[in-house]
Amino acid sequence: MISSRIGGGGEHYTFNVKEKPVLVVVKGNFGIASQDIFNGVEKIVTLQRDWFGDYEYPFYRVVINERKEIIAGTAVKNQFVCFVKADIDADELNIILSHEMFHNWLPEKIKITHTADYYGTIYEWFTEGFTTYFAKKILLEAGLLSIEKYIELINKEIQNIGDSQLKNVTSAEIIATIKEGKFYSEYKKLAYWRGALIALKWEAELQNSKEKESLSGFIKALYRFAQNKGGKISEQEFHLFSEEFGIHAAADFEKYIVGGASILLPHSLPLEVSESVEIAEIDFHVFDPGFDLITTKKTSLISGVAKNGKAYNAGLRDGMKFVRSENSTRGDFGWNEDRLLKVTVKENETEAEITVAFIPLDSLVKIQQLSLKTVFTRMQ
Repeated sequence: MISSRIGGGGEHYTFNVKEKPVLVVVKGNFGIASQDIFNGVEKIVTLQRDWFGDYEYPFYRVVINERKEIIAGTAVKNQFVCFVKADIDADELNIILSHEMFHNWLPEKIKITHTADYYGTIYEWFTEGFTTYFAKKILLEAGLLSIEKYIELINKEIQNIGDSQLKNVTSAEIIATIKEGKFYSEYKKLAYWRGALIALKWEAELQNSKEKESLSGFIKALYRFAQNKGGKISEQEFHLFSEEFGIHAAADFEKYIVGGASILLPHSLPLEVSESVEIAEIDFHVFDPGFDLITTKKTSLISGVAKNGKAYNAGLRDGMKFVRSENSTRGDFGWNEDRLLKVTVKENETEAEITVAFIPLDSLVKIQQLSLKTVFTRMQ
């Protein structure tokens, strides 16, 4: 294993997994020590390859770049590149690394083909949502993520989808939005949130069945099945394979993805957390922009402003020309409930731009969340 400085203020580190080299490049001034980043990457790469039993990578390169105020990454063949903010913490970095590198298998080696797919959206709930779920689960099992952080992240997904104006949108509506050129980030995030909750649901159902299977076992078996078919399986093959494993994938697909039904927490939690975690109801501030954000973005005109609401009192009115918004999409990496939602508009085409700002939170409601059991908390 080698660590050294390279040009442009970067450092690189090389290690091997089953005699296959992995190069890690870090460029930026992060709050995390470079050696801690290198150690984290090595653990995650090794862990995921061991998890799948797949070491068919002649080489691999991980590049971590500093970029202001974002957390993003992309995986390509034999390489992963991410751009992250300088003050990213270890949990955030490990999660983005675990998520993006899990894509080396899902969907790269487990791809579900669909004749009516549009821009890869039909099964994004599976490729992105299940990747979101397993990115955390693998880190938890390896001791790289605390149970408290694991619960916090799942709760955030429940909050995001429960509070989204898109939570019950159908697949037909999503496809229509794509065709109209009005597809925006919250539509994409919806697939992540839905898939992660469906994964939690399937995990609980499998582990609490008499066969005591697990979702990990299902994904690993699906990977082996897909490899015998060149890495691609049809939708029908996926549904049949799932049914044989005790998962009603076709029914859930129709109900939650095609039909847009709400996804509730399972009655029984997965066994690995059931001894320490319970379902509780908490008070939760509803995200309310005070106007119809979906229609506004589709039409580029401010619509549905609630009279005497926060947006109205800040100066927003129906018919204004919508220019852009900031901090307006719950669930985006940069979204913060304590920051102002900013909407930039024009009263007409000849007027100068005006920006209105307000906190987009409304009344308290009760929602389901996971929490540590009191007994478990006392034992820690």
